[in-house]
Amino acid sequence: MRILNKESIVGDVLFAVQMALSWMFFVSQFRRAFSTTTGMTMTWALFCSAFVFVNLLLARGNYIESRSRKAWQVRAVYVNWLAIWLAILAPTAYYGTWKYNDSIVSSLILFAVAVLLWFRREKSLKASISEPITRGLVSLITKSVPQLFIAYCIWMAKSNAGLSGVALSIGHATVCIRIAEVYIMAYPGEWSKWSRNNQGLFISEVGNELTWLVTTFTWLVYNW
Repeated sequence: MRILNKESIVGDVLFAVQMALSWMFFVSQFRRAFSTTTGMTMTWALFCSAFVFVNLLLARGNYIESRSRKAWQVRAVYVNWLAIWLAILAPTAYYGTWKYNDSIVSSLILFAVAVLLWFRREKSLKASISEPITRGLVSLITKSVPQLFIAYCIWMAKSNAGLSGVALSIGHATVCIRIAEVYIMAYPGEWSKWSRNNQGLFISEVGNELTWLVTTFTWLVYNW
């Protein structure tokens, strides 16, 4: 009989909590999208889907390398989030409006990714976009720019009605849990000994949390 160690038990608990919170986030934000999209942006759900997809590629690479229980769970987490964001994108796109600012944000993201790929170019484009740290940075760009744009939209609309407080709070919880899961997956070892896929995931998720804090601050300003 297989005996789970302390790290495995903690990892299993984090996985279960992550999955439960993700669907609480989905229900809250999905319902909100049918009532109002004020202060929200179509680019958020669109590029969050891209963010999760890129991180899924990194998580898949980790699983192929290690075939560990935690690596499988992290991969499953990103599969789950991809389904959630694609589902949220549907009503957001239907009820929302693609505005000039959305085009600006999309252009900024594409430009930033192009510049990143130029500076981190490899022998071919395929090699460049396959490099794990580059993927992590691409993921960071696709998530951070729309989140900062949400903060801008809330500020300009002087309303946070389009973003559920439950979704906002759960967003922080799930990101922090994913950061912990990536750390557990990479543990033990110093940063230099982590796999490149782990490093890419960690970079993208830490940046994700930092920019979400900016959005949260703006949301709180219009909640008082």
